[in-house]
This record gives sequence, C-alpha cells and structure tokens, in this order.
Amino acid sequence: MATLEDTTGYLREEGNTFFKSGDYKAAVACYTKAINFSKDRMDRAVLYRNRAACYLKLEDYSKAEADATQAVEVDGGDVKALFRRGQALEKLGQLEKASTDLQRCLSLEPKNKVFQEAVRNLGVQIQEKVRLMSTTDSRVEQMFQILLNPEEKDTEKQQKAAQNLIVLARDDAGAEKIFQNDGVHLLLCLLDTGKTDTILAALRTLAGLCSGHQSRVSVHTNTVHWLEILQALLLSQNVEVQYRGAVIVMNMVAADQEVAAKLMESEMLEILCVLSKDDVDEKKRPVTDAAKECLAKAVEYGLIQANVNDK
Repeated sequence: MATLEDTTGYLREEGNTFFKSGDYKAAVACYTKAINFSKDRMDRAVLYRNRAACYLKLEDYSKAEADATQAVEVDGGDVKALFRRGQALEKLGQLEKASTDLQRCLSLEPKNKVFQEAVRNLGVQIQEKVRLMSTTDSRVEQMFQILLNPEEKDTEKQQKAAQNLIVLARDDAGAEKIFQNDGVHLLLCLLDTGKTDTILAALRTLAGLCSGHQSRVSVHTNTVHWLEILQALLLSQNVEVQYRGAVIVMNMVAADQEVAAKLMESEMLEILCVLSKDDVDEKKRPVTDAAKECLAKAVEYGLIQANVNDK
C-alpha cells in the first residue's frame, strides 16, 4: 500500500511533468492535491513554490503572490520563492515590495544574472513610476487625449499612453488620480473607439480601478447603462475582451457586496452561469474560471445558492 509520502511525491512529479508540457491548470491540480496530502512543512513549502510558478504562467498574480509567501514564511532564504513573489508583486503594481524581494534574491546570489537583470528592470520601472506620479494629473489628461483623438496616427505613442494608464491603475495612488480625472467616463469612451488594443487597455485599467476599492466600484454603478456595458463585454465574441470584462465583474463583486447583489439580481447571473459551464473551449478557460469565482463569491455573500449554476 502506498504511503502518504509516496502519494505526495507522485503528485509532485505529475505536477512537474504537466508544468514542463505547458499544462499549467493540470499542474495546479496536482500540486493542490499534494499540498492537501502532505504533512511535511518543508515539502509543502516546495509545493506552494511550484504552484506559484503555475499561477505566474496563468497570470493569476494574486494567487502566485500568496503561494510564494507561504513558501517564504517557511524558508526566508528560498530564492525561487522570493523571486516568484517578486515577479507577482511587480505584475500587481507593488513595485517597492517587489524590489525588496528581488534585492534579497540578489544578496543571496549576487552573481545570478537573472536576478541582476530583474533588479535593473524593476529599478527603471520605479523611476518611471516616480516620474509619472510627479506630473500625474496633467499626464492622465494627456494620455486620454492621445487615445481618444481619432486623428492620432502615432501607434507607438498610443500604445505607450495605454500602457501608462494600465501601470497607474495598478497602484492605488495612481488609480485614484485616474478616477479623480473623470477616468471612468473617459475609459468607457475608449470602449467605443473600435480599436481592439485600446479597448483591452481600457478594460485592464478599469479592472485596476475596481480592484479592492468599494467607493470607486460604487461610482461605476452610477454610470448610465453600466449593467448593459458589462453584459456586452461578457457576451463579446473576442475572448480577450470577454475575459477582461469578466475580471472587472469579478473585482466589483469582490469589492462591494451591494454591487454584487445588484449584479446577481440582473441578467448577469444567467450570463455568469452559462460562462461557468464552458469547459470545452480551452481558450475560454480563463473566462470560465473568472465566472466561477464571481459565483463563488456570491454564494459566500449568501446572494445565491451553491448549486445555482447546475440548473
């Protein structure tokens, strides 16, 4: 009869195999089972570290940061876990915290070229962030002017403006600056440009504004036709647009229970239920997962029954 250690080891190796083949969802499932089986603290730390790598690949940076932290709490000198947490924090816009982790990695392995490059790149980002924040109000207005000007032909200039908005929205102070400069209305205007790249940038910025901030989420609901806009995003034929829309809904549900209640009382509930069952198309898996997370949060709030999407 296989021992618990044998089971954990087998699941870990299975997870490693799936990871190497690029099947990160399957790898997560294996590592999760192994974590539940394992009783060894150090072994669980390695499993959390491995699962963090999967979440980075899946662009689920909050979960990647949480798992890497689990590993770091066991071994503060685990450079792989520190590096992965740093990567996740960087993507979450928490550049100072990311810098602390990456600097720690470099102090432990000063000759590691990957760490050296990561620290340099992050330093550039932090400097750019400081520069942006020093003149944010005027720059936010300028970014929107560039993106909303139908006669603007400089694609590179537009891409930079869009990226700057996304970066600002990841930081709470930057998100507040966008918000104070009539950002919600202007971002919704960007959705009508018909330019896919601009629309996706607007959606990613909106997701940043909604993340963990109840008052900003509440203002979204005061926007005319806000429900119809969200529903249209989730029904889009463009999978990336659909996914970014689902992330916005997910962030709104997580940030404000009253808003979540309004969403669950609307046609959004039916849309989320349909999307949560679409496990066939692998390209739509992130959309499916986001829809499931929305419904799970609604269940947690007591707004819907746990089996609502089985009907």
